[in-house]
Amino acid sequence: MALLGVDGFTPGAGDLALGVETFTRITKPLNVLAGNLSCGETSWPGGRIVERGGLEVGIIGVVGADEASGTEGACVVTDPVAAAKAAAASLGEVDLLIALHTGGASLSAQLAEAVPGLDFVLDGKVGASFPEPRPLAGGQVFELGAGGQGKKLGVLSLDLTEGATAWDGAAATGELERRITLAKKRVSEAEAALAGAADEASRERLSRRLVTLQKQVTELEAQLSAMAPKTTGPVNRLSVELLELSAKVPDHPPTQALVAATLAQINGAAASPVAAQAPSRAFAGSEACRACHPAAFTQWSTTPHARAYASLEAASRANDRDCYSCHVTGAFHPEGPQAPEGLSPSLQNVGCESCHGPGLLHSGAAADHPMPAEVAPEVCTSCHDGDRDGGRFDPAVYRPKVLHGGGG
Repeated sequence: MALLGVDGFTPGAGDLALGVETFTRITKPLNVLAGNLSCGETSWPGGRIVERGGLEVGIIGVVGADEASGTEGACVVTDPVAAAKAAAASLGEVDLLIALHTGGASLSAQLAEAVPGLDFVLDGKVGASFPEPRPLAGGQVFELGAGGQGKKLGVLSLDLTEGATAWDGAAATGELERRITLAKKRVSEAEAALAGAADEASRERLSRRLVTLQKQVTELEAQLSAMAPKTTGPVNRLSVELLELSAKVPDHPPTQALVAATLAQINGAAASPVAAQAPSRAFAGSEACRACHPAAFTQWSTTPHARAYASLEAASRANDRDCYSCHVTGAFHPEGPQAPEGLSPSLQNVGCESCHGPGLLHSGAAADHPMPAEVAPEVCTSCHDGDRDGGRFDPAVYRPKVLHGGGG
């Protein structure tokens, strides 16, 4: 990042997991902005001003309230909203004001409402990519996101008009309109499927899907409405482009060499003796399901879910904290694996309990501890979020590929 010459960088939990000493040392060349973070004697500024194209651009940064939870008390995080307001005030009048944070969608909305003069918000925690800027505060502030794992590069283009104080995002609505059309099509398909449902279980599942899709349409239409300017005076215009860094974009050899060397370092450190994680008090692992649910286990073993961890190992990413959680069982649960180091082999891959929930108690006394057979779409989209999977995931298409019967 130092080689890239970034103008502002706000750390997240993955950065602080390196340890305070290591994090502080390696980020010295960076423009770290974290106005509400302090680690012992070390603290960071909340904002800075850079000049670009004759404009003064203010950048402020705050971390989310729980980002320092893994530092074992070495770091303290104060109120991010108050810190952002203070950082913005310290910069004075600027032509553009951008907020960087790692606190999730709710903090984006809070900052949009609370920080005077804010124009754009970049949330590093959501990890989602927004093909269009997401309007906040009635369309006066826009949230941006290029997604996680460095798969896409977001380019924000601005056409500024002298004397304008409002934004018109109309130039960026093409993809949003396409998504509304697609969502409405899925609503129609879900309505037709519900009308022809053969049993009560199918009707309940399809009813939940229909409600989810209708909610998506409502939210997308609200975003489209908020993109229109709220003034008859002069307006600034903006557009966003997401450049996918796929195999179509050739690697830059010196940069690729740095990436390869870093992955080798990470894997070398992981090969050192590491204490195994304590056995989970909630998850049993898929092998524990096999005896009572042989048909379901056999079907699962033929799916990519059963090889999810191997795909990480093949890409030298098994020890990457940004990747491992969607390739193991239980990582999103307090009693599941909280880090890739020392992972129990029984929880490798996307196993039965990834979808149906923790089953240790069920494996010992099934009648006393029943588990749900139906899986809500939200369970799938925690990983198949439209960004990690390249936007391919549609529950109606993918669910039949993993659906199993004959014993669970």
